[in-house]
Amino acid sequence: MRLVFVLGSAWGMAICLLTPLVPTFPALLLFTAAASLAMPPRFVSINTIFMSRLHELGRQRAGWFRAAHVIGMTFLGAVLATALFPRQGPVFAFWGAAVIFASNIVVFLLGIGRKGQPEARRGQTGGRTSLSRLFKSMPARRVAGWEFLIQSLNAYFAFYIVIIVVRYLHLPERTAGFAVAAQGLAFVFTLVTAGSLVVRHPRASRGLGGFVVVGALIGLATSHAATEVCAFASVLGCGLGLLQIINLTAFAALGETIGFSQAASINALAGPSGGVFGGLLGGLLEHWVAPQALFLAFLPLFMLLALTRQHKPATAGA
Repeated sequence: MRLVFVLGSAWGMAICLLTPLVPTFPALLLFTAAASLAMPPRFVSINTIFMSRLHELGRQRAGWFRAAHVIGMTFLGAVLATALFPRQGPVFAFWGAAVIFASNIVVFLLGIGRKGQPEARRGQTGGRTSLSRLFKSMPARRVAGWEFLIQSLNAYFAFYIVIIVVRYLHLPERTAGFAVAAQGLAFVFTLVTAGSLVVRHPRASRGLGGFVVVGALIGLATSHAATEVCAFASVLGCGLGLLQIINLTAFAALGETIGFSQAASINALAGPSGGVFGGLLGGLLEHWVAPQALFLAFLPLFMLLALTRQHKPATAGA
């Protein structure tokens, strides 16, 4: 895992250093695509280490990892970019990102990566199990499906709430900003604070999270005032945060049976795939269904999630 993370970070650092030098727009698109190749190795390696050490940290801290990810990507990254770009131009903005990649390598090698590879589970035959074989396991399919669903709704809200607020509800642009911020802050707050509730009442927490999301979806689909949109956006963030903690804990439990690196690979595939699907959903259906009403399309899936019983992971051969 050390080598995977370092190579991914070094690739990201190199792309950030070279991107300001590209001469044409097609080249910029190529470098943007190349930059995305840096993320999967980093996600899989960090996820693997986090899952393998969750029993040391305590399951009540399962949401902290995702909260740190959201804070860095959504808040700190945006603040640094908007601070550097207007004052120093694109070159210093991208070089600042390269410095962050380099600092990640140093911190990883001196800190969390020093213990080396996470221990393989007992009886694991090897680390090259194909994803198709892993998905034959019902627990793997279930936890991947819920992750796909959670990230789909998260992405759909982030992509289309601005369009809904400005174009369809004819509200001020700042309302869209407040709604996005309210949902993000509620999501992070729940990830950090609700872990103990999930540990003490896992089954009830799943039902609570699912029904909270259902209520938020109905509210967002029927809201007309700025206060309503922001309020239901906050409710959505709380519900998704609660479900995210449960699913991260489930991924860690799955890793104890199929191997943490395999569980991290499933997580890295399901989450971003859901995000892409959520982003495309509104664009594909906008000609037939208004984006605000499309929130209701998620209702039956989250109702099912709320009513689904908590299952223990099966053995590796499942």
